[in-house]
Amino acid sequence: MGESVMEPGAEVPLHRHRVQEAFYIVEGSGTALVGEEEIAVKAGDALLTLAGDLHGFRNDSNHKLKMVFFYPTDTVWADYPGLDKQPPKLTPYL
Repeated sequence: MGESVMEPGAEVPLHRHRVQEAFYIVEGSGTALVGEEEIAVKAGDALLTLAGDLHGFRNDSNHKLKMVFFYPTDTVWADYPGLDKQPPKLTPYL
């Protein structure tokens, strides 16, 4: 489980995991990118991405976008196919 706070204009690039990931929007609004789809999200919304789904977020509002995310495991592998250099394995806040 972890928390993400995105400033206006910030973006999490498309990436995927070998496990599913759930999100809950705590504050603000923005756009969830899931595969080719763009989904408007706002406080109170929840989203589930399946293992292997490309996904990301964009804060296209004028306010912070705050969300919590959940994995069914304590260690998470991530692949960012659009980046030249891959970030290290993710270990969420527990």
